Amino acid sequence: MSTTPSVHSNSDSATKSAPTNPAIARCCAAWQRRFNAEKEKGVGNIFAEGYAAASYRDAMPHLIDFEGIRDFIACTGHGMLIGAIPVEKGAKLLYAAQVAQSLLNRQPRPDRAAGRPKSLPDN
Repeated sequence: MSTTPSVHSNSDSATKSAPTNPAIARCCAAWQRRFNAEKEKGVGNIFAEGYAAASYRDAMPHLIDFEGIRDFIACTGHGMLIGAIPVEKGAKLLYAAQVAQSLLNRQPRPDRAAGRPKSLPDN
């Protein structure tokens, strides 16, 4: 399967289907830059697509906060759809995002870190 769908081409249709999520756009741009660079070196499509897929994954957001997790999930899903991320690897990445989100949900709140309820006054 080719990973050079219209999203990654320089045609007019690519502009119409360009991602609106900035994180996805960043990942797609990384893919395209690497693919173009490899093609300029004379690398064949299959190898260029593999190198570009690695650049796509490297550009993905970090799993450090809600927005990062949300964008990571969006990039993973989009990457799976366009073939930049194999489904098996995508499933593992989505699981990692799920674990990160569950830990984020369990993070202690600053007002409760001292062990007292928020409603009690300091005496």
